Amino acid sequence: DSKNILKSRRMKFIERVSEPVVCNLLDELLERRVITEREMEEIAREPVRTKKAGVLIDTVRRKGPEASSALIDALCKVDPFLSEHLTLEPTQVVQDCNRGKDMNWICVCL
Repeated sequence: DSKNILKSRRMKFIERVSEPVVCNLLDELLERRVITEREMEEIAREPVRTKKAGVLIDTVRRKGPEASSALIDALCKVDPFLSEHLTLEPTQVVQDCNRGKDMNWICVCL
């Protein structure tokens, strides 16, 4: 499941994710009600990027497979290049911002 997928990609995610992407993921996850405002603020306050990324992925993973799927979807939307590097694909309907249309994606982990 997506929780185990995140666990297996944890170190690469922490090493590769940029500060702006972490900030965008926090916004996406707050909007989707995966994390609370308090959790978002606590993660955002972390001064070290790798620590911030680790706390983010661990916080979401502890919330279960649905939350983990939401993080995967958000990462695919925010940073398609990193998602491809981590061999992640969206698991839900993701908004295609460029065309303003919903696109259906299947749950696949390469």
